[in-house]
Amino acid sequence: MKKQTAILWLFLLLVPVSLFVLLGACNRQSKDPIKIGLSINLSGRGGEAGEHIRNGALLAVDDINAQGGIHGRPLMLLVRDDENSDEGIQKADSSLIDEKVVAIIGHSLSANTLKAYPLVTSHDTLLISAYTGTTKLSGKDDLFFRTAIDANLYGVKTAALLKAKEVTSLSILMDMSNVDFVEDYVEQLKKHYHGTLHTVPFLSRENADWPKITAELLAPNPAAVLLLTESR
Repeated sequence: MKKQTAILWLFLLLVPVSLFVLLGACNRQSKDPIKIGLSINLSGRGGEAGEHIRNGALLAVDDINAQGGIHGRPLMLLVRDDENSDEGIQKADSSLIDEKVVAIIGHSLSANTLKAYPLVTSHDTLLISAYTGTTKLSGKDDLFFRTAIDANLYGVKTAALLKAKEVTSLSILMDMSNVDFVEDYVEQLKKHYHGTLHTVPFLSRENADWPKITAELLAPNPAAVLLLTESR
């Protein structure tokens, strides 16, 4: 990840943290580090992407601290591996809460953020996401913030793109490993796309039969194929 991109990424995520500090949740006279947590998948499926996120965040924290931190206080980034599992999410976030972080940045999947949401916010800790797209967390007046768009805008913009490209039929490969995002995405797309839509669900966590999946995707002879899948 380029340095400028990493700095911008973390700056956007830290806006709520900065507001939290300004509102007095942290003592501005203190020179102690401001602890923030990064709870991300590093060892489960799709962990390669988590490594890039971690490295970019560490680079950005180093750069912010080199410029004096926030109100003279350095940032301390505590990284935890959520292992892309229910147990890992609980363990990672509980550990960060015990460390008294002012915010937790995570998680890499909508399904995982939904699982973390009750625990983190119930401890008066900010939960900030750059990835979670599900509308199940939209419009809430609480401690959840995100810098990503939600599935509604994905649906609007995808439909507009398909219309501009004159795509009248579409096949969608739905990775049900992140069911809260992909089902939401497709539901939002259906509201705005008026062509023929064919869906093929599968689980990337299992051994996928790619010849069979490909045949199912191409069976209706679609003008385009949309992949809602893990990066793998």
